[in-house]
Amino acid sequence: MGAALARLEGTVAFPLLLARLGAVRLAKPADELPWRPARVRRGLAALPLVRQ
Repeated sequence: MGAALARLEGTVAFPLLLARLGAVRLAKPADELPWRPARVRRGLAALPLVRQ
């Protein structure tokens, strides 16, 4: 149930956040983004964005 709620929150929150920020782009090329070391679940350590 927790994972389903998190997906629903993300579906609502991310479009609203991006609408408030306006146009954004990655501050670094996608292949240079820092990843957290993990065996099971891999995720970004940071997502640097620049407002345009």
